[in-house]
Amino acid sequence: MEISKLKLELYDLAAIILPGFFLMAEFTVLFVGWPRTLTYARDIHGAELTLLLLSSFAIGNLVQEAGDRLIKKLVDKRFFKQARDRFWTSALKKDVC
Repeated sequence: MEISKLKLELYDLAAIILPGFFLMAEFTVLFVGWPRTLTYARDIHGAELTLLLLSSFAIGNLVQEAGDRLIKKLVDKRFFKQARDRFWTSALKKDVC
């Protein structure tokens, strides 16, 4: 495996790591409280930050999957395919076929 192929994209940060981090922060504040959470945040070191980011990535994937399943359960399974379905029932499909 080449190191050059390992890259962190904006999608990874915005859609996976941040939701995982926010969920962990919420539970930390809920169970520990604000004063101790701020103390932990001030005293964090490099190895702990790395572990926090890796955990955020793992939990963020679970948060993203849970959100996807919730949306699909609340709306029809073809919710994300409605535009495609409307296109194939329209008169424009003759131009593509």
